[in-house]
Amino acid sequence: MTRRGWSPTTRQLIGGGWLALVLGLGLAPAPWCCHRSHAQPTPPPLRDDFQTDADGDGIPDGWFNIRDWQLRRDDPGAPGSGPGVLRFEADQPGRPSRAHRGLEIPWRHVGAIEVAVWVRTQTIGPGEREGQRPGLVIDLLGDDLVATGVLVLEADGDPDSEATSRNNSDGEWVKLAQVFPIPVGTNEAILALGLHGATGQIDFDGLTIVFQPRQPLISSSNLVRNPGFEWGCGSWVHGWSLEQGARRVHPGWRSDSALELSSSRSRASCGLAITLDQVRSVEIRFMAKATGLRARGGVVIRLFSLDRAGGIVGESLLAQLTGSFDWKPVVKLVSLPAGTHRAVLQIDKLDSFGSIRLDDFQILTQPDPSAGTWSVETPSVDADALTADTWPVYQPVDRIVPGSPLDASRWPLNRPDSDPAEAVPAASATLRPLKVVAGRLVEGGEADESTLPRPLFGLSLIGPTMLPEDAEQAERWADRLAASGVDLVRVSDPDGAFGPGSSLIDPFRDDTRVLDLESSDRFTRFLDALASRGLRWTIDLQSRRRFRVGDAQGRGEDAVALRDLPPGGGPAVGFDPIVGELAREFAAGLFRLSRSANSVTLANDPGLAWVALAGDHSAFDLERYRDDPRFRNRAARGSAFWKRWESAAWSEWVRVLRSQVGLRSPLAGASHPQRSTEFLDAQTIDGLEVVDDRLLLGDPRFSAPERRGLAWDGESRLIAPTRSKRLKAEERGRAYVLGHWARGGWGAWANDADSLDLMAVTAVGASEGWSAVIRRGLFRHPDPWGASAPGTGGGSDLVRLSGVVNAHPGLFGLLPHASALFRHREGSVTHTLGREPGWFVFEGPTTVGVASQVPGRLATVGPFSVRLDPRSPAQTIAVTAWDGRGLSESRRLLITAVGRVRPTGFRWADCWKTEVADPGRPPLRIEPLTIGLIWRSPTATQGQVRVLPLDEAGRPRASSKPPQVVTDPNRGEVAWTLTNDQAIATLHWEVVVE
Repeated sequence: MTRRGWSPTTRQLIGGGWLALVLGLGLAPAPWCCHRSHAQPTPPPLRDDFQTDADGDGIPDGWFNIRDWQLRRDDPGAPGSGPGVLRFEADQPGRPSRAHRGLEIPWRHVGAIEVAVWVRTQTIGPGEREGQRPGLVIDLLGDDLVATGVLVLEADGDPDSEATSRNNSDGEWVKLAQVFPIPVGTNEAILALGLHGATGQIDFDGLTIVFQPRQPLISSSNLVRNPGFEWGCGSWVHGWSLEQGARRVHPGWRSDSALELSSSRSRASCGLAITLDQVRSVEIRFMAKATGLRARGGVVIRLFSLDRAGGIVGESLLAQLTGSFDWKPVVKLVSLPAGTHRAVLQIDKLDSFGSIRLDDFQILTQPDPSAGTWSVETPSVDADALTADTWPVYQPVDRIVPGSPLDASRWPLNRPDSDPAEAVPAASATLRPLKVVAGRLVEGGEADESTLPRPLFGLSLIGPTMLPEDAEQAERWADRLAASGVDLVRVSDPDGAFGPGSSLIDPFRDDTRVLDLESSDRFTRFLDALASRGLRWTIDLQSRRRFRVGDAQGRGEDAVALRDLPPGGGPAVGFDPIVGELAREFAAGLFRLSRSANSVTLANDPGLAWVALAGDHSAFDLERYRDDPRFRNRAARGSAFWKRWESAAWSEWVRVLRSQVGLRSPLAGASHPQRSTEFLDAQTIDGLEVVDDRLLLGDPRFSAPERRGLAWDGESRLIAPTRSKRLKAEERGRAYVLGHWARGGWGAWANDADSLDLMAVTAVGASEGWSAVIRRGLFRHPDPWGASAPGTGGGSDLVRLSGVVNAHPGLFGLLPHASALFRHREGSVTHTLGREPGWFVFEGPTTVGVASQVPGRLATVGPFSVRLDPRSPAQTIAVTAWDGRGLSESRRLLITAVGRVRPTGFRWADCWKTEVADPGRPPLRIEPLTIGLIWRSPTATQGQVRVLPLDEAGRPRASSKPPQVVTDPNRGEVAWTLTNDQAIATLHWEVVVE
């Protein structure tokens, strides 16, 4: 197929993934890292079976720094050229069981590398830190050995799974294979094989590394990516969606791999790589081998034709396979119905009888197969693949200029007691404790029913972001958060095991009972910086803890069982006494800490908004763990049984935290997306005052990419589910908060609809009267904000994450507007989300805007008429009267307009935009927009109006020509057109009436 054409790079890491492994990488120079050459590279051996030892030192040639290993030469089942395999074993987590070798990979000549290796595992157990998983890791290095990226092939299945044992092929040889793009600037690499801190046994054989040239891009006429199922990790297959037990197996038809369906209702689906508007028919070929398929069931293979909206316009039966037969070809010519834009190949096994293997799929356009030739830069894959690299460049800054239009911390509208004519100095911020009154969070001491609610607008801190490296970084992060209008942060993973310097729990002990002193100091220093600017925080007590052998304190078999629990304990948080005991010890140690500024313990700190007893863990998750022996005897008992268990656990938690720890802040149970009545009963027992909701916005894999976003389905996916849970909470006198929301990125760093979704969630929350809303999330990288997409900046920026707010100018650029909108009193904010598909408007007393995935919309909102850009499929414009006056009377407006954002060189793998072929590199690029505005304002028509382009620090941009302003005193209107088409992107404009 194609370089960068059908295998994504390292998949998105939402939970922890390889985060700790990357954070703790030791990139010391290896003996071979001694030169820089621009000549053609010398590739590694075409195949390494670890059998060559020319120097007789007992170590396979080319490998070094090898630990906890043995070279076995008596394995007749080995898939390599001989009976030998390279084995790693460890019975204690955290052991450096691995081997290294060096590679020369000059980026000028090598555009991608194909990496494949055979692995066999036995009884794999988790490491003691996040990301300690068996497999293959390649650290990419540039000049002066600065890291340019990290590539990962995991041997134990899906990295996003929470289950303890993810490998469903223990004892079987499995081929791991992937194509990785090579970042610009890469010169060399260190490849590591092994357990990487996990326990158990893993064998390696048949390692192959193939260099692909940087130019030209290789293309294909086959519309099936990964047609032979060669590229994948275990049962996870690139380019395919596998469900209900469908899996990748070995061998295939004249190849190493094939697809197998052996379970009832197992399914495999594949979207054709390109759009098909100009295609009238396709020929489909594949190989099949079946055993014992029932005559009235068997396997059905169909092709679904979809229109631009994702609706089905046609269904073609390709084959219904029954009986038993050896490998045979199947060929079918299919005419596509009118209106076909995309198509999906779907394979269904209808019953539990027999099995089938499939291989070598080919789908070619007819009558001319060359008409379907494509690469990742073909317009039928991505119309913006090449033009996006010419969009204006985003120019990041370290700080917002204090008192500038972008410094929301000093906006008079956020400080109503101040003089609107003057910039207000940053608050010295004397925080007062929060409490829940009549289902609302309120501020102050003796609150009553007449007290005004205190809505909080926040971001979550991802992983080790809660621990800035030094005081300067803590102050700078706090400044940027405050300037963005954020007044709440969520410490999501205080118990996470992210390695030395990145974890609150001491990483060097055999248990998790003691906090690390140096990390504790950095944590409280950050809280000091936040509190001094008026920001509060909320904490999840049980999140991603990795239990260790010493945690069971000599309780025999419980020690191993505890260590094998999912991160944070999973559903065991609701009933396991050891998990509960450890969590309460952690809470006691955490809340004994105090900030240096006030010497009050965190248990009594007024900056603590509320505490969630568990972050996304509940006994109601037991359905997800039916195969886990730890929970098997409870998994079938039903929600009423789980409610009793969890209610009892939370009651004990409340008693301990109040009476023994002395915690005063409001408490929530599990911060969780569950919405059943029984679940809510467990979260509203006596002593729990907050219902902490979560909303994870994902899209079906084969949904139309242009329709992914709340602008299309906000009523069903946002308004209805949050409203039902909020009403139940408020009926019971509890405050409702959306404590965590995010949208999955399908392997990408961001979504085109992220900006629209931010304003949709904020507008709905303001109109519905939520007490708080928190979006995922702030991460250590990029720093400064907007410098790169996560994992593409090089150096220590190696982790690819989705949903990182500080990576996305279209998100953090709108935060001041979203914060201003959310802080308005309940009932004063309206929106049209859900009324018309694809777009909506939002309106508050000082903030209005339009968000649209329909190009060229004309909209009227408040005193403004807006004409959106006719080219952009995702654009948001927000206007805030930041001087605190109404929008018609204001003399100082901030306008922010954003379209799509992409890293330079970013490429999707196919037209479905569900896998990434190349994550790109800095700088970020902003889609150019042309947006017309008319402002109906008597104040404006009576004065002189200037529209000033701003840079990202909030200063007037001298290099940009201000828009021409046309005033019509008779109509009481002022009009101008905003454009963002210069070399350096402009996202913000200040409107000044003089």
